[in-house]
Amino acid sequence: MNILISNDDGVNAPGILAAKQAVEDLANVYVVAPDKNNSSVGRRISLFKHLKLESCELEDGSKAYSVSGSPADAVIVGADYVMDEKPDLVITGINQGVNISCDNFIRYSMRCL
Repeated sequence: MNILISNDDGVNAPGILAAKQAVEDLANVYVVAPDKNNSSVGRRISLFKHLKLESCELEDGSKAYSVSGSPADAVIVGADYVMDEKPDLVITGINQGVNISCDNFIRYSMRCL
């Protein structure tokens, strides 16, 4: 099983390490997240911007990747370029602070991985 972990708080946020540590014994885990906090723009994708992908190290010494784009960009890059196979599961979060957005009136479809 392959798990992709991402978030909107950035690759160095404590929540991403907690999510990775919670599932690392269950599967092959890949961490790909924005290089900095991208709260409130989770579904934005970069159309006319070159994205930079860099290898980095999490606080526990494990490998991760940072992407110079949005959280959605990070998931797409992770699934299409970092992982050898498509993810069986994508885990996002654990957020710092509160989630205050509401999409009751917005309908959208996500890209199939």
